[in-house]
Amino acid sequence: MFGALLLLACGQRESGEDLAKSALSAATGFEAQPVEVVDAQGVAQLIAQRDGKVLFLNLWATYCQPCVEEFPDIVKLADEMSGSDVEFVAISFDYPDEVESLIQPFLQDNKVTFRVLVADVEDPDEFVNALDPQWNGALPTTIMYDANGKRQSFLVGKRAYEVFKKELAKARQSG
Repeated sequence: MFGALLLLACGQRESGEDLAKSALSAATGFEAQPVEVVDAQGVAQLIAQRDGKVLFLNLWATYCQPCVEEFPDIVKLADEMSGSDVEFVAISFDYPDEVESLIQPFLQDNKVTFRVLVADVEDPDEFVNALDPQWNGALPTTIMYDANGKRQSFLVGKRAYEVFKKELAKARQSG
């Protein structure tokens, strides 16, 4: 009986990752949203199903220094645009098994409130071609789509807040 109680109690304990996440949340007073896995087909659906909203899509990775450097500007813009006709989504090209160890802590540190996905990439070319066959897969890349899902901007390389804001204004006007 004691063994059954011990097993029952252990089954209800938080995992080490859950405890670390709880500790991080308690320390910062912020908890990042869960990160979902997405494949090329899921990205195509995300672009097509706009529901009248402009899409600001950032492709990045925690191992990419320019990505890390531009991310605070994206967070700032997303926070300013909260509740507007713009949906901010970031897709990480880290590995899906790095969500807890790399992606979540990064999102937590940057207080990211928008949707973040992680690419499930068996065939990198398929994923890249789903976004643009001309794109070489360089990170960071930011793509903006109008409310109808038509691409308006394709920015390869690190950009600053002012550039994002200007390109986003164009995408909002053209939808």
